[in-house]
Amino acid sequence: MKARFFLLAAVVALAAALILIQTKPQPRPAPASSADSQLLIISEPLPGDDWIDQQIRRIQQGVRKGIAEPERVYELGCLFLKKARLSHDPGFYTLAEQTALWLQGVEPEFLDARLLEGHVRLAQHRFKQAESVARSLTTQRETMLDYALLGDALLDQGRLQEAVAAYQKMIDFKPCLPSYCRVAQVRWLTGDRDGAEEMLRQAINTGSARDPEPLAWATTRLAVLDLERHQLEDATHSAGRALELVPEYAPALFAQGRVAIARDDTSGAVTVLERAAHRQPLPEYQWLLADALRLAQQRERATEVETALARQGRTLDRRTFALYLATRGDQLETALTLAWEELGERQDVFTHDAVAWCAFRTGDLETAKRHASAALREGTRDARLALHAGLIFNATGDGVRGQELLSAARDMAATLFPSERTLIPESVVGLTKTNNP
Repeated sequence: MKARFFLLAAVVALAAALILIQTKPQPRPAPASSADSQLLIISEPLPGDDWIDQQIRRIQQGVRKGIAEPERVYELGCLFLKKARLSHDPGFYTLAEQTALWLQGVEPEFLDARLLEGHVRLAQHRFKQAESVARSLTTQRETMLDYALLGDALLDQGRLQEAVAAYQKMIDFKPCLPSYCRVAQVRWLTGDRDGAEEMLRQAINTGSARDPEPLAWATTRLAVLDLERHQLEDATHSAGRALELVPEYAPALFAQGRVAIARDDTSGAVTVLERAAHRQPLPEYQWLLADALRLAQQRERATEVETALARQGRTLDRRTFALYLATRGDQLETALTLAWEELGERQDVFTHDAVAWCAFRTGDLETAKRHASAALREGTRDARLALHAGLIFNATGDGVRGQELLSAARDMAATLFPSERTLIPESVVGLTKTNNP
């Protein structure tokens, strides 16, 4: 409650400052102006002892002393953005957005403020707006980070080749962790898992513990690729390393939970997934936690988690929530509506897969096959895509292709959730051991 009170108070303070700036415009306020104070000085320090909370408080303390140069304010906005990603608290996106807009108002030539705004739009799934900001920046100055934003916005819209061109510009400027990570993602999306691993290791080698969150992300992503290969020891090591970099890092905890389930360590999976879902109550995390709880015969607790997921799933991540509903065979028309809504904003392979799966579960085989084909268009090797498409092709008369895809899903079954593994036909599963919730 205290953190949310802080966010509410901060947003009110930011809004009040913006009103004051609009009613009394200045070309650039002096660092110690009352406008700056109302905008940037939060009445109470940010609660929490995470490393990022400490960094935010450090800058806020500098602002209190009159250090309010655009670069410092921009750094504060970036930290709000990073805090939003780590905590999944949308209030921090609001703080980052208002910081970016304030900077643009008082320092129009400070283009990093536009970059910050673009990343907020991207996080809010306003991909076309993010693309517009990025294209404006690449026209005005062309930096590595501008092309990173452009590539990300294009990738989420399913425009892979355009994204590749932007990422190539990015890596031409500077081969580094952010550029290597993006190349790794492109390679994985196009079916080159070995190439993706190579790029992730390059990213990790060029990262720095002074900026631990991107390094932890890359290390966690490597753990997931290890899990795809059923290399459980390597996956455990990578996830553990990520947690050394960022303690209680939710994506790494989630990866640990997935490895624990692959090891049939149900009790360990529940413990670590509880921690992950507490840190980030995302639909994906809650879905897997509920599966693990049912495996552990903790049905009442599983129902509690599923109730929470049903209450907030469509708000937090409607695509995953649609997949969850369709997999359960629950509220299928709602699931299909949510998938179509998501496709209206982004047209990547995973959203086509969501539409295909939801359409299939409602009995619309023609739509399901069309979008399953779209989901496979880049050659992505992903267990969930293969499972859904395999079942759809089987049902629409293409048994050979369907069996190929289901065999691929079986080979990567360690990355499927327990409730998904039950959907693989026994004739395909063969010797592969599965967990059933």
